[in-house]
Amino acid sequence: MTGKHKLDGIDFYSEEMGSYGLYAVDDEFCRFRLDGTVYSAFEIPDSGNRNCLHELRIMKEGKINHEFPAIEVVGKQKNNNDKDDVLELINTHTGEIILELGTKYINNQYPYVVSLFYPENVITDSQNDN
Repeated sequence: MTGKHKLDGIDFYSEEMGSYGLYAVDDEFCRFRLDGTVYSAFEIPDSGNRNCLHELRIMKEGKINHEFPAIEVVGKQKNNNDKDDVLELINTHTGEIILELGTKYINNQYPYVVSLFYPENVITDSQNDN
């Protein structure tokens, strides 16, 4: 995922993944398309209050509901300490982060999922030239 890519769609959604007692448990997902391939990022199910991003999966069904003109991005791995594992997709024309996905830790001990989208940084090549 590191290096240059073309990003042209991002979706966030939740799905019921089971139950905890009487309550349904929904997991949050992020789906995005890089270079024509759709990836899905999701949390580890049943991990309680301390969640980690489970993995990125290539999706066979490549539908994205929120598409935009392709933007050149560079993927970088951001590690603030020994455990953080976060992918940043950065607009190559503005230097601004568009998408952050991964797991961060508080005090190198308590994990939490990072799933952040900055739509204001989705600026295409033609918009940047104006």
